[in-house]
Amino acid sequence: MNKENKNLATLEISSKSPPTLKPGDIDPELARRFENACRNFFSDKGVKEEDQVKRVLNSSFHDDRMIHWVDCNRVTLEALKFDEFMVEFRSQWLETHWSQQLDSRLRVMRQNRRPFKEWYNDFYSQSLLLKNTPDEMSDKDVRRLIYSLMDPHLRSRADLERVRSIDSLKGWSDALGTEDRSIRTEVAFWKSIKNDEGHSVSGGSNSRGGGRGPPSLMQEERQLLNEHEGCYTCREFYIGHRSDSCSAGYPDGAKYQRLTLADARSAAAKRGKTFNSRTKVPTTTASAKDKGKGVAAATIAEVDEDVEEVDVAALADAVEYDSSSDVSSSKRLSSPSLHWDGLAWDGDSVPSLPAHCLLDCGSQLVLISDAFVSRHGLRRFQLSRPIHINVAIPELPDSFEILKSKKDIVYTQGVSLMLSSLDNRWSAKEITAVIVPRLLENCDVILGLPWLSSNRIVMDFENRSAIYV
Repeated sequence: MNKENKNLATLEISSKSPPTLKPGDIDPELARRFENACRNFFSDKGVKEEDQVKRVLNSSFHDDRMIHWVDCNRVTLEALKFDEFMVEFRSQWLETHWSQQLDSRLRVMRQNRRPFKEWYNDFYSQSLLLKNTPDEMSDKDVRRLIYSLMDPHLRSRADLERVRSIDSLKGWSDALGTEDRSIRTEVAFWKSIKNDEGHSVSGGSNSRGGGRGPPSLMQEERQLLNEHEGCYTCREFYIGHRSDSCSAGYPDGAKYQRLTLADARSAAAKRGKTFNSRTKVPTTTASAKDKGKGVAAATIAEVDEDVEEVDVAALADAVEYDSSSDVSSSKRLSSPSLHWDGLAWDGDSVPSLPAHCLLDCGSQLVLISDAFVSRHGLRRFQLSRPIHINVAIPELPDSFEILKSKKDIVYTQGVSLMLSSLDNRWSAKEITAVIVPRLLENCDVILGLPWLSSNRIVMDFENRSAIYV
């Protein structure tokens, strides 16, 4: 597992004597192989439990450091059972906190573009190294992490009842391996269609005609089809079959229109099916002529090719009201912000930095305070384009000079930010945060739209909650 360590010991196995470790360092994978080899030898030779550790101490170690360790601690070590001895062996020869470090690495070991079975087998094999440690993972823990770290397209398949209802980890992972191959087959097919647009799509009868095939499905269309029992081939909702059993063929590309939520609702009514009302409705974007003039808390205006200009609600103190000055005492003019406490990942990929965050769906940027970056030594880098941030409030007489002075301020540095929940059960996608002098409400980070959207966060303002979907 420790690919950076080229001075690993060599494990040699013989049927006549206990396994031996030649001079070199030990990593968790080698320790596991050594332990398994010893157990196999004890079983084959019928070595009694009280003699097992003594047989290992007498012949297994050829490294001078290990020999010295045995000589200095022989009486204590010989009194141990083999399970207890391996705990001492790992404590002595593996890196300090190795299990915590491995646990942290596994929690960010994303699938990315790897085939699912290859990635899963690698992940599961490494998780087994944590057996008999405080960080040991149960099948439930592995399943939860695999789900959160897998490719988003495959995760949508994992949400389907036919996969979600599988209880055993092996059955669940086997089903996802099949789904992953199906996705890759579909991607390869549509790539071939795209590369050969001059040819019509063939394959089975086509109730909509035999012309040129439809364009590739967009991610939003795939999501709709998944959520409304649709078919990737005929592009119909609540149709009662999937792509692998579709006999209708592909729709006529000349008449094809992009799928919408209204199409799914209409199909449910037409076929007497229950409409899935949990579907997320995409928000509309402002037109080009309104660019930079919206009333949202943060808007981006392209003022020139070198500087990106952003309007935000505030970068200083939180809004405070004198209750006696409110027009109506029965209705508050302000509401508390939504906050979330998480862990930021440091340069060693270990989640150890508590971060107090503000969830802000009105900001088009992710912002991080300079003090937080400096305090924890996060690595800075230059942004590809400077950011000019304006305060999106009218220029009042008593603040005119302050606001005017801010117009010449641009922010040029950022950090790569990755956050996880306090219990490390969920980790967010890595994203760039712009470094600013300070943030409102003593926050370390303002998590704006880039973070909220990429991590599929839904905010409920009435109930003051935010969930991952």
